[in-house]
Amino acid sequence: MHYEQTHGVSGVRAFLVALAAAATLLVAWTVCRGQDVNWDWQNYHSYDVYALLHGRLRADVAPAGPQSFLNPLPYLIPYLARRLLPPMAGGVVVALTQLMPVMLTWALAWRCWGDRMGRGWVAAIAAVCACTGSVVLTEAGTSFCDVVLAAPSLLGLLLILPRSPADSARALRLLVSGIAVGVAVGVKPTNVFLLPAAVAAVLAARTGAFRTRLSAVLVLLSGAVLGGLLSDGLWALWLWREFASPVFPFMNSLFHAPSAARVTFSDKRYHWQGFGHALALPFALARGTAATSEFFIRDVRFAIALPLAAAILLLRPSTMRTRLPSDPLVVLSAWLVTGSFFWLLLCPIQRYAAALEMVAAVTIVVAVARAVPERCCVAMLLVCLLILAGTTRSADFFHRPWSSPFAPRVPDGVAAGSTYGVLTFPLAYWVAVRPAPANAFSLHPGLLQTGGRLQRRLDGIISRSRDELWLIDLDMPVIAAIRDEMGKRGLAMAPPCLRTASPTYIDTVFCRGRFVGSRAYGASDLAPNDTIRFTPDSAGLMYEIDGWDVTMPDGTWANASAARLAFHASASPMVLVLTMSGVHGAPPHHVKAWAGGGVPVVWNLQNAGPSEHFLCIGAARLPGDVVMVELDTDDIRSLMELGTGPEQRHLAFMLHSMELRAAGPGACGM
Repeated sequence: MHYEQTHGVSGVRAFLVALAAAATLLVAWTVCRGQDVNWDWQNYHSYDVYALLHGRLRADVAPAGPQSFLNPLPYLIPYLARRLLPPMAGGVVVALTQLMPVMLTWALAWRCWGDRMGRGWVAAIAAVCACTGSVVLTEAGTSFCDVVLAAPSLLGLLLILPRSPADSARALRLLVSGIAVGVAVGVKPTNVFLLPAAVAAVLAARTGAFRTRLSAVLVLLSGAVLGGLLSDGLWALWLWREFASPVFPFMNSLFHAPSAARVTFSDKRYHWQGFGHALALPFALARGTAATSEFFIRDVRFAIALPLAAAILLLRPSTMRTRLPSDPLVVLSAWLVTGSFFWLLLCPIQRYAAALEMVAAVTIVVAVARAVPERCCVAMLLVCLLILAGTTRSADFFHRPWSSPFAPRVPDGVAAGSTYGVLTFPLAYWVAVRPAPANAFSLHPGLLQTGGRLQRRLDGIISRSRDELWLIDLDMPVIAAIRDEMGKRGLAMAPPCLRTASPTYIDTVFCRGRFVGSRAYGASDLAPNDTIRFTPDSAGLMYEIDGWDVTMPDGTWANASAARLAFHASASPMVLVLTMSGVHGAPPHHVKAWAGGGVPVVWNLQNAGPSEHFLCIGAARLPGDVVMVELDTDDIRSLMELGTGPEQRHLAFMLHSMELRAAGPGACGM
């Protein structure tokens, strides 16, 4: 009795130590990195919750693209923390909510270690190891929900772990386990790989005849269905009634919802690439790779834990004819191996594997603790912690210093109740910034080409917003597919164009939307004798189609071998005047240019200063008198490649201004 009491006190002390260590690490990491301004927050983490809370679900047309229709519940706490608290306090609150799954790893290690001495400290070190994984550190204090949603799946695994044969609540625990896993999958369907992992854990944990194990699996799956209905049932029902698909617009190759293209809307960079790639991926992560993330990331946990878990499963004693409970570490291994396989099969994005990463850390720590003598167990585990934490490299999905947090500000001149047309992503967060628009829409082709409710809603929004329409883009060319959609709907950008800061270094530009009738690319008007400057205080970006960088104080540069401009002009013969120069530091090179099918000319650009160059506009124009200006260059090396400066982006030439003039006598064949 004395041992049990002492053991319990020791366990509580170790739990508190682990809790304090994990909380300190997550909060300190959050404070050190600064304000979270990740791409997904800018695109849909903020907008989706705002739309739910402010009744905009039927008012807007997907300003965040396909992600506009994701279940907003996982982003509710980060949204409220940002809206109600100072920036740093909000980040700390979000980080503290991410402690839940970390402390569940403590409980998993506690159960796996059993009644051996030092149980609490083994569990504490396992929790800290789980807290230093690449996904946890990447998402700490951010609006990403993968770490938080690891909590219900880890709770489900904890409930599956075997207890004594006389456990009378096994069926109830399996039902609750299924509900927990169903909640994780329902709220975020990309967690579906956790369901076969839970089934494998049940099969490994249960003993006796096949029928007994099958009954346990059915109880688990029943709970999973109930958990999915509880967490996502109302949202899926609303999507079904609104758009004829419970997962709209995703998996539309199956549901054929009329408002979306019949595609899967998935990121092909992370699709299944075969067994060889899957087997190599854990070891690629150990070396460091960007194959599972948009940025370079490194984590050795999978490379160590998966072979270890496979060996544990292969060497386990058979439980088919015994009523003794399975070893919890065997159950953990079955869950990890199965979950990792389906994660690699379905979509091996690193963030999705938060729960797998944490369990991998627990598996390593418990296996090492069992393999070493008791007298040096803690020392070896501390070495293990140092190796796992020291070799981990997380990704940074954009942060700002707390000393200059981002506070979005709509430009003066944009009235309350306007309509926002979002031309690129991620800009949907502007919908939640005061003064909020009456409506907002994007022109995502995959959501508009097939008709349906979204198409009709968009037509209504456009017809009501003719005097108060603002088209929003980053300081970069509008992509061709969006220009096509603008042209179909008779939309074009027009002055004035107002600038405001974005979370990252590229400004957001609000330009007036003008209804001009159907024309190719939705090209903006260019009147004769108008001089357009490609500087931050002008509207030059309205004419950029592709191949251009952000505007500089004196112009913008072409950063590709082919750059294009487009504008709408009258049918009379015209001369286009481009003021251009070579980029300072780059050698002179040739640029070939032609406009509207006119005669191509070749210019030799120096970097000594701007010079005027003349183009005759030909008769071969796109429908609607749209003139396409093509520019090709034979040198797009960066200053770094040239060895003359630190600039890494490709450079071609600088464009300073553009002017359209009537062709005089003797010009252009007149």
